[in-house]
Amino acid sequence: MQRLVTIFIALFFLSCSSADDRLEQALRLADDNRPELEKVLRHYAQDPADSLQLRAARFLIENMPGHYTLAVPAVEEIRDRVYADTSVCYLSRRTIDIVLEQIYRLDHLPEREEDVHHVTADFLIRHIDASFRMFRDYPWLEVVPFDTFLDYLLPYRTEHERLQLWRDSLVAAPENLQEIAATDAVKYSLTLSEVIRFPRGQELLRDTDVSRVLGIGPVRSKCADQARRDVFRLRSIGIPAALDYVPSYANRDGEHHWYSVVGNDEMQMEYYRKAPKIFRYTYSRQPVPVPRKGEYIPPLFLDPFLKDVTDMYIPVANPVVKPVGNRTVANPHAYLCVFNKRKWLPACIGDADKREARFKNVGRNALYLPVAYQGRRQHHLPYPFVIDAEGSVRYLVPDTLSRLSVRLHRKYPTTLQVSRYSRIFDALSLSLMSDTCARDSVALRRVDTHQRYYGCWENPTQARTRYCELSLSYLPMSPNFSEIVFFDPEGKPVESKINPLYAQGFDGDPLTYCTFPHKGRILVDFGRPVAVSRIVLLARGDGNGVYPGDEYELFYHDLDGWRSLGRRVAIDYFLDYDNLPAGALYWLHNHTRGVEERPFTITPSGDIRFW
Repeated sequence: MQRLVTIFIALFFLSCSSADDRLEQALRLADDNRPELEKVLRHYAQDPADSLQLRAARFLIENMPGHYTLAVPAVEEIRDRVYADTSVCYLSRRTIDIVLEQIYRLDHLPEREEDVHHVTADFLIRHIDASFRMFRDYPWLEVVPFDTFLDYLLPYRTEHERLQLWRDSLVAAPENLQEIAATDAVKYSLTLSEVIRFPRGQELLRDTDVSRVLGIGPVRSKCADQARRDVFRLRSIGIPAALDYVPSYANRDGEHHWYSVVGNDEMQMEYYRKAPKIFRYTYSRQPVPVPRKGEYIPPLFLDPFLKDVTDMYIPVANPVVKPVGNRTVANPHAYLCVFNKRKWLPACIGDADKREARFKNVGRNALYLPVAYQGRRQHHLPYPFVIDAEGSVRYLVPDTLSRLSVRLHRKYPTTLQVSRYSRIFDALSLSLMSDTCARDSVALRRVDTHQRYYGCWENPTQARTRYCELSLSYLPMSPNFSEIVFFDPEGKPVESKINPLYAQGFDGDPLTYCTFPHKGRILVDFGRPVAVSRIVLLARGDGNGVYPGDEYELFYHDLDGWRSLGRRVAIDYFLDYDNLPAGALYWLHNHTRGVEERPFTITPSGDIRFW
């Protein structure tokens, strides 16, 4: 444990020192294992022809502190089972080891075997030699800069798996290399990962391999697990690859991992996801902020193996934030937070003094809240602000002298999929009738609510009727609906008898749905003649609308945080609010159900803009 503490302390200083200092510091941290690491350096220092190998050895050793094998006994037992199962190819077994830490979430501090204390000279020399054979033999690596080779092909580990000489076992098939070398169109390309083949028997990892080896049910890979597997697979066939990472999205909940081919210029983010910051995992150590005595810095920014690559993906801005009033920053660091999981999560660190905080390479078209920390508590600086497409900053300051009214239908932006589900309204018609022969059928008029996730039909006659027919003029791609509710003239729901096949369309749950039959017709029987004045039908959706009976609370954000505008129970599929302070940031929270919620602004024309 004392050795581990020493390494953590040393990480703060290693990132800021020169290469020679980092090498010497790593050798000191190795303690009893120092002779093994020095043996590697002497091995490559003897022959000037090995100068690149010596650079590679220095690179691996000087950046080695902080890299380790996860050595929890339960994980070790699983590893023994994985590597003993020779019916699964070695590539699959190795990739299972790499993602074990993600598959088995540990609720206690893991035991670590630090590489500087366990890597042997024989292991490192053999790995370096095998990596250089690949560097010489694979023609496409001629276009890869040596620094890229060092960080994204040379490393002997991807995560915290066992130390093994996997380079000796995972090589491209010789006949495949000859084929590529003879093909001018691909032999210098970094996009040939689908062309390269392993020798027979080294098939790529499948989820069924994980399920069978670990004795668990079918595995649906999360993005982090799959990206780690892809990085290792690509590196093992000589493609420089990196694991890239958005810790917190700026316009939706959650995080995301994916792999990228380093040197490939086709990098892009999904168009509907906003990233405040994008990081890349490296083997080499990156600069980290040094906290002032007693200063709290969130762990994300103390990871020495994360590199900021935001400006490689998206347009960025460099905002300068000035605290409002008598607010100051007591520590030398401030933060930009994004709204994620209904919290303000720190996404960017910047340098600060009492007068201003300066941030670099921040994603545009996103909402941020500038904060500083007092202890571990966030202390707001100015108001939230939006960075627009031009990189300009617009603060969201509540104007209590200017008031507005708004009707809210949702607490989360409409996704493309939800919008597609709403196409059912274009084909749907509703009719009321007294008998199933439709002799006195009355077609209802749809009221244009300007909302695509639900439709409203009115019955101007309000005459008593027994049946309602829902019919489609054609079958759209998703002929589904979530709920249908009939109201009498007093606004009370009307009970009905339904076919059990369509029960989920009448169960009061907006997340369940039923599907129209191929004939495109559903008949609802009220059981007796009733007066129906209005019908509301919800398309299949995400459960993020406003629903009668749910309790909601609307907030706006001022200098001290979210300020409540009161709680109320919805009586319809919308909520009307009056007397709101203009120009602010708002947030509608459902106390009854759901987790997806986004803050929003109100445009001068009265439209809702979610962030």
